[in-house]
Amino acid sequence: MQILNSKKSIFNGIFIIVVLLMLFNIFLLKSAILGLILAVLWLFGAVAGIFGAKFAANQSNLYQKAMGLVLGLGLIILISSLFFYLFNFNSLAIILSYLIISGIIFYLILKFDIKPKFQKNIFRFDHNIIIYLILFILALFILFYNQTNQAIRSPWEAVPVLFFIIYFLATIFLLKTKNLILLSLHFFLTFIIAVVVYKIGYGFDPFVHRAAEYKLAELGYILPKPFYYIGQYTLVVFLSKIFFVPINLIDKILVPVLAAITLPVIGYYSLNKFVNNKNLLLIAYCLLLIAVTSLFFYTVPQSLANLFLLILIFLLFNNINKYLTWFLVIIIFLIHPLAGIPALILAGVKNFKKLFYILASILIPLFFIFGSLISDFKIKFSFNNFSNLRGLFENIFSYLPFYSVYHLIYLIKYNWIILFILIIIAGIYYLIKTGNKKLLVVSCKLLVVLLINLILLSFFEFKAVIDYEQAEFVKRLGQIILLVLAPVFLLGVYYILDKINNLKAGRYMVIVLVAGILTIGLYLNYPHVDAFEKNRGFSVSKADIEAVRAINLDGAEKNFVVLANQSTAAASLQEFGFKKYYTISNAKFQIPNLFYYPIPTSSPLYNIYLKMVYNGPSLEYIEEARKLTGVARIYFAINDYWLDAKKRVGQAREIADEEFNINDKIWVFRFD
Repeated sequence: MQILNSKKSIFNGIFIIVVLLMLFNIFLLKSAILGLILAVLWLFGAVAGIFGAKFAANQSNLYQKAMGLVLGLGLIILISSLFFYLFNFNSLAIILSYLIISGIIFYLILKFDIKPKFQKNIFRFDHNIIIYLILFILALFILFYNQTNQAIRSPWEAVPVLFFIIYFLATIFLLKTKNLILLSLHFFLTFIIAVVVYKIGYGFDPFVHRAAEYKLAELGYILPKPFYYIGQYTLVVFLSKIFFVPINLIDKILVPVLAAITLPVIGYYSLNKFVNNKNLLLIAYCLLLIAVTSLFFYTVPQSLANLFLLILIFLLFNNINKYLTWFLVIIIFLIHPLAGIPALILAGVKNFKKLFYILASILIPLFFIFGSLISDFKIKFSFNNFSNLRGLFENIFSYLPFYSVYHLIYLIKYNWIILFILIIIAGIYYLIKTGNKKLLVVSCKLLVVLLINLILLSFFEFKAVIDYEQAEFVKRLGQIILLVLAPVFLLGVYYILDKINNLKAGRYMVIVLVAGILTIGLYLNYPHVDAFEKNRGFSVSKADIEAVRAINLDGAEKNFVVLANQSTAAASLQEFGFKKYYTISNAKFQIPNLFYYPIPTSSPLYNIYLKMVYNGPSLEYIEEARKLTGVARIYFAINDYWLDAKKRVGQAREIADEEFNINDKIWVFRFD
């Protein structure tokens, strides 16, 4: 007993020293290296360790750490969001949030006599583990060596085929080791590709959210205060402050790293009580990657909320108590309501009666209707919009003859929904066979409720969303439904692999089959460009950054607007944030805040930009932009990858007052 008390006293002393040193560093030293070390000890050692030991006391050490990290980050989100909504989220609020969480940790240590466990013998080294680690490092080296700041449509335009060979081999050795730590590393390798390859950043939406996070860090508030996204924004700003790491980096790695740490551990331990062969479950669990990689390789509020939702789904299979369930529901709501509502339904399915199911079946459409009544996000009911739902399955039952590897890849892609349904049926059969009908009934009830919501939502037309993005919310809800079915899917995979495993040489067949499927899934889950699929979603490039800087320098303090594509507009957000807005009030438009770049795509400026690039530059379109905004100076930017770029550049040159050439990548024309 004295030895235990001595260990507890040592841990308490170290914890207090870490807390005080972090405060000393934040206020005085401001050392990035010391801040990073102390924050890692605080978050991963104390916060994750103590919360895990308290709320997952009878579980394995790895499960405790993963669970503790989820709860710790959730508490940061909750306390930080309360400060944001009740006061401001400035430096003082961040320090107070940090002290409150540290106080809760210290209280738990003293009150419940708990201390975190520490993992012993993480690796039982054998040649398979060593080979995997070598391949893992080599794969990361290839990614870093091929990272680019040029405009690309897919990471596979920069990453060589050699990477897929190494990934396939690494997967084989991973499956031979059956090691949960290595599984997390493999999840990390799978999720981190875009973060590494896209040197400036992937996509468009992440740039918008990072700009908001920078503004929150600068001002301590965002006006008007939104009822969504704040969970992510405050978490990123908080972590950036205590880790002494730029917001840009924290934001980029948040979801990929958190998913890699938590999903393998929490998901595996939540499902292992349903199976006999734990090693085979570990192999089957790898195939979760084909379902979730496209959701978790970048950070936006929807992806972070989906991650917490998937964790909650797994935890409910592990009989998590109702208090932690509702805690996570609140956290998900604070990040994104489109995941928060399914989380609410998920929590309520086990506890409420028939009336709840009726209300839950229309809850998401009701949320959008309510949102349209209190904001500018207008919607209308349209039977024609139902085609958006059908459009998600337009290639189903497609057949492709086998002429190349790409034909096999796209045969799988076009018919993935059929394969998914067959695996779900196998999972349902397995749950019935193993006597888990009650759990299956709950999953089926939730599925029916969400499908009704999906069908109703598909009839909505969103006024603030451009035509070709009308299916976006339907698609997101469809992805959430897939997440809800993830445990059943994985048990179905396990059942199928178990049958194969019992065949002669079945063990080797399972390993090669899973490695092959994961490699194909890796290719498909990231944006890809090939003979079958074209993609015009170019990334933000160095030229975009230089173009917006040149425009900003030339525009000086004058009012101006810029007609440019989404990548250049995203670059402006990274460089200058939400710099300029104009108020539009005429017979056609009532827009209190029109951004000076054409974003979002529903912006009337974007429509003018499309006219300029499709129909050709014209002073008529320039005058339309002037009348719309009341601004005399208009810039028009066109990238070299536009199909008619040379022709449009020549046309614009004839009518523009000034021209800038950004390394023959982007041409900028000024109209005064």
